[in-house]
Amino acid sequence: MNFNPVENYRIFQMIPPTTGKDVNSTGLYVSLKYVNKAYVVVNTNQLGEETLAVTPYQATAVAGTGAKTLSTSVDIWVSSSRADAPTHRTPATTFTLSTSTGALPHPKQIIFEIEPGLAMDINNGFDCLGIQVVASCSEYQLNAFAMLDMRYKEYPGMFMALTSD
Repeated sequence: MNFNPVENYRIFQMIPPTTGKDVNSTGLYVSLKYVNKAYVVVNTNQLGEETLAVTPYQATAVAGTGAKTLSTSVDIWVSSSRADAPTHRTPATTFTLSTSTGALPHPKQIIFEIEPGLAMDINNGFDCLGIQVVASCSEYQLNAFAMLDMRYKEYPGMFMALTSD
């Protein structure tokens, strides 16, 4: 059986590919109302020596209403170079990618594994997910997207409900 991410997940771009100062902000929010699990993937190519703080946020609407950090720690996976397989890091609600050591550019990937019912304040209406990335300098390239494991995969129009309340 072949694995096809397009058939098994909905892919939502949170921060489009960008370079430099434009990343120091919060990306787009997506509703997780019909999602079993979300994987937020951040790809970065460090061009200089810097740190990169990545924080998922929960909100009550896709506009980012009432945004706050996740309620509990989540699993985080990090690949620190082109050759590395992602390794599990200590679960947390945020992750700071330390300064690179070695030849630049230095590509890295951070993956947050988020189960909405456990990591978010669903009972109080916090069912939307966003991400904020803050870098210590402007020498980087970055993008972020979410792979959403949908609760109802057989319903093809479900993705349209993700981007509005």
